[in-house]
Amino acid sequence: MLHNFQTGFGIADEERTSLGPRGGGRGSYVGAGIANPLNNISGVPMRTPLNFVRPTQFTGTTLLEALPAIQASLERQRGDPNNTDFSVTNIEADKQGSFVDKDLPNESSAQAGLGVQYRLAHDFVITGDFVYRHFSHIGGTFPQLMDVNHFSAARGPALPLCVTSDQKRDPTSSCSLGPIKSTVAIGAGQYRGLLVRVEKRYSNAWQLLGSYAYSSDTGNVFMTAFNNDAPLANYGPLNADSRHILSMSGLTQLPLHFQVGYFATHVSKSPFSAVLTGIDMNGDGTTGDLLPGTVVNRFNRSMVKLDLQHSVQSFNQTYAGKLDARGTLLPLIALPGHYEFGDPLVTQDLRMSRNFAVRERLKIALIGELFNVLNISNLSDYSNNLIGAGFGQPKSRVTQVFGSGGPRAFQFGTRVAF
Repeated sequence: MLHNFQTGFGIADEERTSLGPRGGGRGSYVGAGIANPLNNISGVPMRTPLNFVRPTQFTGTTLLEALPAIQASLERQRGDPNNTDFSVTNIEADKQGSFVDKDLPNESSAQAGLGVQYRLAHDFVITGDFVYRHFSHIGGTFPQLMDVNHFSAARGPALPLCVTSDQKRDPTSSCSLGPIKSTVAIGAGQYRGLLVRVEKRYSNAWQLLGSYAYSSDTGNVFMTAFNNDAPLANYGPLNADSRHILSMSGLTQLPLHFQVGYFATHVSKSPFSAVLTGIDMNGDGTTGDLLPGTVVNRFNRSMVKLDLQHSVQSFNQTYAGKLDARGTLLPLIALPGHYEFGDPLVTQDLRMSRNFAVRERLKIALIGELFNVLNISNLSDYSNNLIGAGFGQPKSRVTQVFGSGGPRAFQFGTRVAF
């Protein structure tokens, strides 16, 4: 069994600014702590916090007009950028900021494997391997930020909102003007895979390698429908989970010094979630929640189109026409006539070469390669947003560039060995 440990890099950069002396460092500032300096914006009175959850008359052009006043106000609030007095920190002055959990552990993994091999013939073997990996403290290397102030939650922030000018200017006042984010490493995951490999070593002018992997890659899914009140709620297949992977490659020696190589692969569909972009169903302050009745990344696994249709019908009957936790009107959901939860990756590549021996130590090879012989589309990046148009429609191909899996392409080359 093998244990791996990794140390996060750069995760304390924002904390250094937040806990540093007032005015020092470079940080970000949430609009909820910035008052509108303009008095001529319809529907947005002067001194309204610039924290909009619905469309307003405060446009991008308006923002450019307001920026000089906003910048001057923040510079006065922050003070001397060369300050070294830690008696007042930026997080106290800004009433928002970031910090790292004082007990933040490094990510770690425990790995185990077991394999067997059997010789079918003197140049033909079959191998079976089982691999298990358990990952702990996910979030340390790739920071997972959680707003411990719950600033945007429907119930209000943990630290009351600063209302008066005196509260906003007083570093000792226990109020807030934005999120207070903590870097945590609370996730876990596990990978289980069975790999079967058949290999015929090169003999009698040909060789062959075929492999099949059946695997499961599950864990806490932080990037889809994150719940700030229950960050570990969404546990399921990770976005990188590939249940079936089949690959085959080989090489054949033809007369007249020609060689033909071939490669084929099939990767099953990735897991898929159906989300409501811009909607906060549970009041935690984050949007993009899962469609009620569905589970994170379960489509293309245990859930199918019929499950989605039933959940959409239930949503339209139960929620449509009402308001979410942020006051956003919940629309009726209309599924398109044709939609998919993704496509598998399928490709076949060919390579032909011809070797020429010019001299004893000088050899030249002419090479021709054909990628994606059948020109299969391999569509990807399917929209999972049920609000608006385009649900279940692809936005791109698996790879838009030259190479295996992309659009059919030819390549010619020469190799000189001396």
